[in-house]
Amino acid sequence: MATLKVRKLAAKQERDRRTLEAKGLRGAARLGFDLRTLSARAVRKGQPVQAAIAGTLVLFRQLMVEGMLAADLAGRLRVVSTLTQEVKQAKSFAFAPQPLKSVPSVYARAVAISKARLNFTDEQLEFLRQAYDERAAEVIDGVGDLTGDEVNQLIADAVEAGLPPVQAAKQVRAALAKAGLDPGNPYRLETIFRTQTLTAYNAARWQMLQDPDVQEILWGFEYVTAGDERVRPTHVALDGTRLPKNAQEWDSIWPPNGWNCRCTTIEIIRGDPLARKRPLRDKVIDGKLVAPTPDPGWSFNPGKAFDVPAVSGILMRAVKPGV
Repeated sequence: MATLKVRKLAAKQERDRRTLEAKGLRGAARLGFDLRTLSARAVRKGQPVQAAIAGTLVLFRQLMVEGMLAADLAGRLRVVSTLTQEVKQAKSFAFAPQPLKSVPSVYARAVAISKARLNFTDEQLEFLRQAYDERAAEVIDGVGDLTGDEVNQLIADAVEAGLPPVQAAKQVRAALAKAGLDPGNPYRLETIFRTQTLTAYNAARWQMLQDPDVQEILWGFEYVTAGDERVRPTHVALDGTRLPKNAQEWDSIWPPNGWNCRCTTIEIIRGDPLARKRPLRDKVIDGKLVAPTPDPGWSFNPGKAFDVPAVSGILMRAVKPGV
């Protein structure tokens, strides 16, 4: 069971997550609706379905880049907010956020506030945006290929069966709904958006925690779940694990550990009573012995696996502007 302090810190990260998701998920849901509707319309009119899919996914890519950028900055800022007091005591620095500047995007205020508090330059912000644009392009290409293949096969089947365009369009709508692009439950785009922003958030936290000033005071981390009935048993088994910062296990269990995973880690400072190893071990959950493992395909640390820019000196500038 996590301590009250750990739960409070985890709750702050959960608020970060909910704030980041709020705008993006609405946009993802709308784009899922548009993709389904425009694809069916294209079939009825005998137009290329790929164009409708590609156009919608271009907009989704833009949304995801801004969401990942905002999540990256929020993750870095969360480290600063959590560890500023400890670093100030160690370095005798003062924290002084810079004036707010506007950024024209759906996440304008979130990005601008984080940019100001981290003392980011415009060049550094653009550096991050380009990095996440490349990541988003890879993800979108996969979605487009999968969705396009599904629709193309349906159209081929409809033509072979001699179905009229209206009936073929109904089949396309049904297939897209089954693929998670139903306007009532557009889980594919929403899940991708949620997971990619959380990946950016936690990857940026990992990079930020490698700052030499942080490393001087950091002992390690505690793994914390959302603590509700939706948490997967294998993640419940991970809950409460405490390991030193350089423990090899963090290469495979650093969150997120699956689609829609809400788990996180909490920093433990040297000298903290929590700075005691609590290794991974199987747990009995609902009468069954469960191993503490990530979901299949998620045994990696996003801060190491992805090319997340480690913008140098961020913490130093955040706690001591002008450095």
